Amino acid sequence: MSWSSYAELARRLDAVRQAEAERTTRQRHDTESGRVALDQLVDRLAGQQADLTSAASALRIRMRLIDPAPSTARTVAEALRQAGQATDAADQAREEALRRAGQPQFLPEVSPVARNAAVYGLCAGVALVFQTVLVLLADQVDTVGAALWSLCGLPVIAFFVGYLVIGVVAVPRIPPAATHQDHSGRRTQPKRVTADPDRSPRLGLAICFLALPVAWLVLILLRGLVS
Repeated sequence: MSWSSYAELARRLDAVRQAEAERTTRQRHDTESGRVALDQLVDRLAGQQADLTSAASALRIRMRLIDPAPSTARTVAEALRQAGQATDAADQAREEALRRAGQPQFLPEVSPVARNAAVYGLCAGVALVFQTVLVLLADQVDTVGAALWSLCGLPVIAFFVGYLVIGVVAVPRIPPAATHQDHSGRRTQPKRVTADPDRSPRLGLAICFLALPVAWLVLILLRGLVS
C-alpha cells in the first residue's frame, strides 16, 4: 500500500470518528435537554392537576379522571412537544371555563339592562299566550274577570316571575370575590360573596304593565274585526 493510499484511508477514518463523536455529543445533548424538558413538564402537570382540582371545586363540578390520548409522536422530542401543546390547551380551556363561570348564565355577553329586558319580555310573552286564550274564550268566561286578569293579574304575575328568574339566570356560577380589610388596614384574603344582580324593576314594570294591556286592547280590536 502506498503512502498516499494510507493517508487517504487515515483521513477517512478520522472523518468517521469525528462524525461519530459529533453524533454522540448531539445525542448526549438531546438526552439531557429531553430530561430537563421532561422534568419541567412533570412539574407543570403536577401544578396543573392542582389548578384543575381547584377550578372544579370553584365550579362545583366533580373532577373526572383524565385518560391520556394515544400519541402519534415518533421521537421523544416530538412527544414532549405534543405534551406541551396539550398542556397549553388544557390551561386555556380551564381559564375560559373560569371566565365563563364568572359571567351570568343567560346572555352573558350583553349588558344587564338588555338581559333584564329579555327576561321580562319572555315572561310577558308567556302571559300574552294566556291573554290570547282569554280573548278567544271571551264568550265563555266572565268579561270583567278576563279584563282584570289581562290588565292587572297577568302583568303582575309576569313581572314577579321575571323578577325571580333574573335572580337565577343573571347570577354567575362563581360569585365575585370581595376583598376585606383588617383593623390595621391590610387587605385580607378575598372571599366569595353572593351576587345580587340588578333586576331593573322599573324596566320590568314598564314592559309588563304597558305591553300586556296594549296587547289586550289589540286582541280585543282584532276579535271585534274578525267577528
